[in-house]
Amino acid sequence: CHPYSIEALKVRRFCQSEKNVPYLYLETDYSTADIEQINTRVTAFIEMLEARLS
Repeated sequence: CHPYSIEALKVRRFCQSEKNVPYLYLETDYSTADIEQINTRVTAFIEMLEARLS
């Protein structure tokens, strides 16, 4: 059980509803096996933020 995952829903709701800012939730086992997937998701999130600001 990951205690931080319990609060993730509350944080997401706060970011999206109260502050109207994007939210990205990543879950990993901290191995090198998921580096590419994380890189892809973070890159896409950054691109979305850039598009939102322009």
